[in-house]
Amino acid sequence: MLKEIIFSILRRLNIVNKLDSQKDFGIKVVCFHSVSDKNDYAYPSMPVKTFENIIKYFSQNYSVILPNDIGKTTPKPKLIITFDDGYKDFIINALPILVKYKIPAIMHVVVNTVLTGENFWTQKIAQAVDKSLETGKILKLNTPEFDKSYSVTKNNAEKIALEIFNKLMRMNKDERNAIINHLYEDSKEMQNIPMMNFDDLKTCLKNNITIGSHSYTHENMALDLDKEVIHTELIESKLKLEEILNTKIECFAFPNGLKNEKLIDILIEAGYKYVFTTEDIMYTPQPKAKINIIPRIILFGNSVDENILRTSLFHSRVKKLF
Repeated sequence: MLKEIIFSILRRLNIVNKLDSQKDFGIKVVCFHSVSDKNDYAYPSMPVKTFENIIKYFSQNYSVILPNDIGKTTPKPKLIITFDDGYKDFIINALPILVKYKIPAIMHVVVNTVLTGENFWTQKIAQAVDKSLETGKILKLNTPEFDKSYSVTKNNAEKIALEIFNKLMRMNKDERNAIINHLYEDSKEMQNIPMMNFDDLKTCLKNNITIGSHSYTHENMALDLDKEVIHTELIESKLKLEEILNTKIECFAFPNGLKNEKLIDILIEAGYKYVFTTEDIMYTPQPKAKINIIPRIILFGNSVDENILRTSLFHSRVKKLF
């Protein structure tokens, strides 16, 4: 609550306009995930009203564009809106708001999840943590390097989920999945988080939402992966989307924003034009580059004021000062 009051005061002091008036030459690119009023504590969604207020602010203060319009002149500062993962709540909650304000966006989806409805590994961690909170059972993480038990509360669920993610992200898929499947005893009772299917993606295309790949299985692309895995995650994901949606897929977003420079040539050869990461900096177009590597500012939480300040790079500027 105190943090929200501070961000509200900063906005009332016109900090946003002062930041935006500085000589920054570039495009702001933001990234959303789930938009829902559901109480998930391990990986909280952005409340619907918060999302609408942010989109309303964007519509009033920016020219919201798609990547193909990067070189065009606009009456206001340019902004690109993206989403990752492909949550079903995008169709239910976010898309009607984007349509209402006539805002385009990019949705990066995990192809295996679209095909099967199965959640990917980071979502399963969040599910396990939330299940532990619901049942009151101790959550146990057992690895050769790390043996720890967690008593999950509403206040620490998000922190625990992030800690487990950081422990598992460098493991190979088989090791990681074995641990996730044993995070709690009643793992078979886990229900999948609702995700979009191909009919939903077709609805997106009809409403000015560009579809991009977020890999095939949400694998950590920063690992030293086999060539076959890389081909599946980068190329097969693109081909499958193009086959079913009958449209060119030109955007790729690295899962968890973990950029891997070694894969850029493969992405170029595959036909991608835009590659998205997550960094709190503006995007400076490079007209002669073979591919556009675009950093994004992640927006999350309940506070409209904090997210607007984050978009104006307030957080990154404070980090540089300290």
